Amino acid sequence: QARLGTRQTMQLLRRVRRTFASRAVIRFDSPELATGGKSTSEVLRGWAVFKLLTYDPIVDNNLKLFSVAQKLLGKRLFESLLRGTVFGQFAGGVDEEDAAKTCAKLSRKGISSVWQYSVEQDVRTDGSPGDIRRQESLYQKQNEHFLKTIELSGKYNTSVAKFAAVKLTAISNTSLLQRLSILLKASETAFNSLTAKSACDVGQGVPTDVIAKHYPSLLKNKENSILETSDGKVTLAEWTRHLRLPWNISLYSTILKQDGVSLPPLSDTQLEQFDGFVKRLKAIGECASSAGVRVLIDAEQAWYQPAIHHFTLHYLMPQFNTSTSTPIYNTVQAYLQSAHHTLRLDTATAKLYNFKYALKLVRGAYMVQERAEASGNGYPSPIHPDKPSTDQSYNKALEYLLGEVARGRVNLMVASHNRPSVELAVEKMNELKLSPSDGSVVFGQLLGMADHLTYPLAQEGYQANKVLPYGPIQEVLPYLSRRAQENRGIMLNAQVELKLYQSELKKRLIGRYTSN
Repeated sequence: QARLGTRQTMQLLRRVRRTFASRAVIRFDSPELATGGKSTSEVLRGWAVFKLLTYDPIVDNNLKLFSVAQKLLGKRLFESLLRGTVFGQFAGGVDEEDAAKTCAKLSRKGISSVWQYSVEQDVRTDGSPGDIRRQESLYQKQNEHFLKTIELSGKYNTSVAKFAAVKLTAISNTSLLQRLSILLKASETAFNSLTAKSACDVGQGVPTDVIAKHYPSLLKNKENSILETSDGKVTLAEWTRHLRLPWNISLYSTILKQDGVSLPPLSDTQLEQFDGFVKRLKAIGECASSAGVRVLIDAEQAWYQPAIHHFTLHYLMPQFNTSTSTPIYNTVQAYLQSAHHTLRLDTATAKLYNFKYALKLVRGAYMVQERAEASGNGYPSPIHPDKPSTDQSYNKALEYLLGEVARGRVNLMVASHNRPSVELAVEKMNELKLSPSDGSVVFGQLLGMADHLTYPLAQEGYQANKVLPYGPIQEVLPYLSRRAQENRGIMLNAQVELKLYQSELKKRLIGRYTSN
């Protein structure tokens, strides 16, 4: 007991030193740290899985291979095989009990878990009233799983900042999200048309008399009048706040009609779906606040993302984030060419509402889909053309956001498997004297991946997180398949992790042979 007390005291002293003193360079190339606490069988599994994932045909056809394997082996043997390979590597377990054990194991290494219920349902509808009711019932059931996941994160995590992740396309009709995204993009285009140049400069304002002349219908909204500004101008942040959903949806059709854009209003069925979605969002915010958990709202494809982003920023955050508490986190994708405009607009919006902005910064996972959609529909790709430009975008965003953290305006999750970006974050945190452990800046990687980043960060006292997907094996397979496809760049360039596993495995096997 005395030894345990001394060890805890030393750990505390090390954390205090790291908080207030200059920290040494972290080793991200250590097989011992990357595989610390793993059994030899787990190291062997990691090596085998990453070796398989270096082959393109396996990544491209993983669901087909799963299907063939299950037919040949039978369900029981197939699930046993997955537990020992892909599922065991990248998933936290089949249920709460399994996931809690994984969470506890990570916690012993100083790593927190981002709880994520990863069952994906097919909720397509034929449009009939009965089928729509069935669809809404499935969305409600999925939301209940999300609420439970938030509660579990609060129950099992022991870190300062506890996280859970939710996916809004799982609790809303995707056609509705796409339709709302069209309205939101058209609204921003309308604002831009009133400026002398593009509104990429977030601080640029449009004179109120210009707005009154072009859109007199906006004057009818007596509450929060768009013309009541201190300098006689309206910025894009103010414009969007005035038109925020769900309250002002009718104004969008009016604006578009004045611009000659004809879009039919939402049908009664769509309005009912809209209402159900908003209620589910509110339940998520209330649950997060009650449980003391920070909820990461995942970013998705560009044709859904404007609506997802808007509801997070203009509906959830003003209700639940305060100047000191951030239960709701947005997600910004650095591979989008609009990422920096989005970040500046978001921070300006948070200032307008008077809440602290919080976000997860990612590179982006839908590169192939985004390019294919743009090419097929004849519009320019919204994402950066190559990896170097995406890396540059991510690092530029990272530096800007860490500056905002230092000013007390932002909480940030650095979600990256890219070593130079993680090293940049650590360097800037040292430079700005940001605490590694107070929850204002945390790091995140996927379970079973980038352990060479996560474990050293945790050892040095930074809050490091692993995304902890869980659920029944058969139902989580589509999630694992999708992640393999979305993260092709990570999966197919896993040479660093493969070498680390190989080095540690060789060392252990040689050590065992020598000792015998």
